[in-house]
Amino acid sequence: MAPHQRPGEAVTDRPSAISGPSDVAMAAEGELWEAYTAHFARQAAQGPALDALRRALTDAIVSMPEGWDQRFLRTRRLAAGTPVLHDHSTLSSMKVQQRLVEILEERLHIDSRDDVRLRLLGEFALSAWRCGARNWVAGRSYDARRGHGGTATLARRVDEAFRKELRQNRCQYA
Repeated sequence: MAPHQRPGEAVTDRPSAISGPSDVAMAAEGELWEAYTAHFARQAAQGPALDALRRALTDAIVSMPEGWDQRFLRTRRLAAGTPVLHDHSTLSSMKVQQRLVEILEERLHIDSRDDVRLRLLGEFALSAWRCGARNWVAGRSYDARRGHGGTATLARRVDEAFRKELRQNRCQYA
């Protein structure tokens, strides 16, 4: 049983496993979440935890296959115009956030119910993602074209959002 798990609760290791029409419509996002949690789970645990979360996400973004960025942009347009898909996207990111916290709990041998910092790290990671991704999707800065620069620019925008937070947070791996 995972440290945060209560008796009778199921833990899902695959936050975006395709199980219905919403998962199919949001597949590009699900692919990123799977890559992110896999990259983070494989990373060596050293240095600031938030920096490890940043590296894992930017590595996952740039590892996406060719054409993923365009599929992701279409996914975002679908979610923006379809409330059920928007809700699905929100729930998916919450599941990923929880999985990241579980990985931190396992690595640090700390229960996030006892140490709120682990849950806050998950919040910060997904907040940085949302800020960077929204700026990229909207074409803010650079040359003001939506989704310009593909995964490299998306990763840079997410990295920028994380780095602003890294200046504030000093939670370190043991």
